Parts: sequence; structure tokens; C-alpha cells
Amino acid sequence: MLVEPVLLRAGERGLGGRGGGVRVLSAMEARGVTFEHLFLAGLVRDVFPRVVREDPLMPDRFRIRLQQDFPDVPVKGQGWTEEAYLFASLVSSASHVCLSWATRNGAGQPVARSSFVERMILEGGLEVQSVPAVYPAVRTNGFNADPVRPAHEWAILAGLEGERNGLEAAMAASIHEGRERAAVHRWAAEPGRVATARYAVLREREARWKDAGPGPWAGLLAQPPPGADGEQVWVTTLEQLATCPWQALVEKVLRVTSPADPLVDLPDLDPALVGSVVHAVLAELAVRAGAPARATLGKLEGVEPRSLQHPGAATLEKILSGQAEKLALSQGIRSPAVAAMLVERARPFVELALNLEVEGEPPHVIGAEINGAVQMEAGFDLRFRADRVDRGPEGLILTDYKTGKPVSQGAKEDTRRKHLLAEIASGRLLQGVAYAAGAGNGAVGRYLFLKLDDRLTRDIRDVRIRAKDRIFTETFEKAGEVLWRMWQTGACFPRVEEAGTRGKPGAACAFCRVKEVCLKDDSAYRRRVAAWMESAADHRMPSAVERAARDGWWLGRKKRT
Repeated sequence: MLVEPVLLRAGERGLGGRGGGVRVLSAMEARGVTFEHLFLAGLVRDVFPRVVREDPLMPDRFRIRLQQDFPDVPVKGQGWTEEAYLFASLVSSASHVCLSWATRNGAGQPVARSSFVERMILEGGLEVQSVPAVYPAVRTNGFNADPVRPAHEWAILAGLEGERNGLEAAMAASIHEGRERAAVHRWAAEPGRVATARYAVLREREARWKDAGPGPWAGLLAQPPPGADGEQVWVTTLEQLATCPWQALVEKVLRVTSPADPLVDLPDLDPALVGSVVHAVLAELAVRAGAPARATLGKLEGVEPRSLQHPGAATLEKILSGQAEKLALSQGIRSPAVAAMLVERARPFVELALNLEVEGEPPHVIGAEINGAVQMEAGFDLRFRADRVDRGPEGLILTDYKTGKPVSQGAKEDTRRKHLLAEIASGRLLQGVAYAAGAGNGAVGRYLFLKLDDRLTRDIRDVRIRAKDRIFTETFEKAGEVLWRMWQTGACFPRVEEAGTRGKPGAACAFCRVKEVCLKDDSAYRRRVAAWMESAADHRMPSAVERAARDGWWLGRKKRT
């Protein structure tokens, strides 16, 4: 209490010079003060006058009644009148008044001027002059000519209001300035090259694609992605490519991840991590039974089948804890409490899998995490890894565990078969057919869905595809060929919408882990991508990557004519 008055006056100092000098005040502080020249800035709608809203807990009708006994109770509705009186007192406090307002906000979006300004213009009492943005010449090697405003601010202003042909130089100067201030000089790329790349991204984002079509910054690389093998590909890569090619490029090729902030983000037990624990535990149970792991299908010939049994509660708990700690550490999660939560999340899935598998005769396991490949008619090898391989009465049974929802919950087998065929045609569920086709005649590709729902019957959970079922293998080959051409031409476009739906978000958008590097929230860009994909062929001859992109866009979907 004793120090507070002193501190409040600590920043005060007398005004010197002729008259009162220059004072920078808020509108409230300037009430009752006269000036020779007044510059009133920030006259933007919803700023001055401010937005006046009633208090939801005490509406104005109650406040008006309270004022009879408590005159100091404010009435919110009178706020606009107070704003109008404040504005009138300010503009009349000087013989020369300059009113100013911005035309765009900090995000570059247009903003409206104040209603006070609009009224003065309508009444003819205001002369409006447009002040164009002036950008000083900048040198690409760094510092700009203005000692007051730093280069990065000029780059921002140039991006919002300036000429596009000067933006690249402004960005280069801004990057150089930042590096100079950080005293960091060892960079892989020169500021000019970085600015050129960023400017190319901007042009791609704003382009209409009417003549040239989308380019590499929109995912059409026109060549195989870096590291892509020209003769083989993993089936999981093609499945992710079918779901969203851009996501596959970012995650599998560029290996870009969304960094977590340890001070903000809590460790996330996402379904993918829980599923990894479930897979690891079931694989270890098969190995403990005596089945080989990480072998190839060709080396399983003659392996003696092993019976998969429940290991007992104590042993299962030990396996769960070990695998949960191992996988948590691989994700940078070191908290024992988080590993314990992971155990609790994974245990019901493992128990359900064991209950389903040991009912009746236990499976005859001959391998866990087994690698294989199928020779596709398009001329490439499609590689896969089966979670478990059993020896069945007619041939091998290759199982893929799924902790998510089943492909179909239809009551009739024909309905479930139809839904399964649709997923294969779209390329999003290829593993089962790949297992059956790669293991030879009589082989079965099997999905075991472990979603925790007592209403799901065994027929819904246990989905099998036989190698001799031609409709599945033919559909699989067609989808595989389209996806392979996409992969080889680099057609990695963002599936920002589902084809032919006029606005329905892509299937992967809701749970995408790399959405920060996608423009799906830009409605203009999203519609531009969909319009180009669904338009008729260009007047010119489309390139291979453009043909592959359009085929991939409509994969498994009915093309709208």
C-alpha cells in the first residue's frame, strides 16, 4: 500500500518543448484534453465503437430497476451512447484532426471501418484519402534501408498488401536478418534459395491450375518419391496412399512428424500405440509357444505347428508390462504411470483375442510377424508382414489383428461381403487378399477385429478371404495397379474431400497426425483440388502423374459424369 503510489508515478515525467509536446494517450485518457493536432487511430468496426453486450447474469432490465436505489449500477445498453459521446468529444478537441483506420487485420483479412467514420462520410464532413503502402527497396543479402522497421515486418506487409514480385526479395532479407540476429551462419541453404522455395509454395497455393495443372507443391511430384523402390512396395504403403496420398508422402517418405510440446501436451495413448502393444504381446505369446518370428513364408515349410494357449494371468501381466514399457520408451514416454495406463488399455484387447482363439481347438501356429510378397500383374512385388501364420486344413492361414471397428457389421453374410469388396476396391483394405494370394493355393487371408463391443458376433470379427475367390483377387489387382502408378509417378495429392461428395472431408482428416502441413482448412484450396480432380480432361494432353492422380482420386468410387 505504501509503495504502490510511488510505483504508479515512477514512469511519469514532465512534458518539455513548445506547448505540451507530443502525447500518446488512449481514448479514455484523452477525454477533456485539447490539442493543436489530433491523430485518432484504430477506427475499425468492433474496436471503436466497442461491441456492447448485455450481461447474461444481470440483463439491462434488472439494472435499470436497480438504478432507482443504486445509481452507480451501469446499464450495458448505454455503452454505445457513451462511445458516441467520447468520439464527439475527441474530434472536437483539436482544430486539426486526422482519423485513420486499417483496411486489413493482422491475418490479411479485410476489415470494415468504424460506423462513426461511415456516418461522417455520409454527412459529407470527412475527406477520405487512401494512403498506399510503400515498401523500401531491400537487398537480397539482408538489411533493408529502413532503420526503424525490421526486414521481417516489411516481408509481412509485402505479403499482405504489396506486389508479389517484391515479396521474394523481402523474404530473403527477412531470413538473412533473422540469422544475423541469432548469430548463426552455418546453414545448409542460402536465404535466397529458401525464399524462392517458399515463394513457389505460395504461388502453387494461389494458382488456379487452369492451364498447367497442380505441381509438386500440391503433391504431384512427376517422379517416384525419394527412396521408392522401382520393383516393390509394402502393402501398408499402398493402403495409406489410398486413404490420403499426401499423408503417405509426409509420414512415410519425408518422415515429418508433429513435435509435441513437453510443457503443453500430455503423453497421448492414441489407438495406434495401444494397437502396437496388443500386436507385440500376441506375437510374444506365439514365440513363447515355440513358433519362429520374423521369418519369411518360404522358411515355414516343415515347421511343426504349436498350440496357442492362454499363459495365465501372472505371465500375461508380465508380458504386457514389458511390451508397454518398451513401446512407451520408443515414443519418448518415460513415465511409469503412463506405461501402466497403456497396460490397462491393451489388456482387454489381448484377453478378447485369446478368448476368441482358444475357443474349441486352439490354432496351429507356425510363425509370428512373418514376411511375404505377392507378384502383381502390374509387374511389381507387393510385400507384406502377417501378424501370425497358422497351418489350416486346406493351407496356410495368415492373420492380421485389428483393434479398430470391423469392416462391416451387417447381419447378413452377403452384406458383409459387399462392404469388404468395396474397401478392397478403394485400396484401403488390401492386406487380407495379399496374404491369401502370396501364400499360394488354399491359403486364407484373415482379419481378426478386436473392437471392445459385446454386440459383435464372431462372424463379424473373423473375416476370411480365400485365394481362390476370383472376385476379390481381381478387384485387388485393379486397385493395386492404380496405386502402383500413383506411387511411381509421385501422385501424392491431398485427399481433402471424398470424391464426388461436394464437400465431405477426407476419411483420414479427422485423425490425421500431420494436419499442420496440409491446407485442408483453406476452403478455396480444398475446392480447387476437388474441382480439378473431378473436372474433364484438360485441353492439352495430361501427363502421367495427372492421369494417375485422377484415377487415384476416383479409386473405388463411382465417377460422377
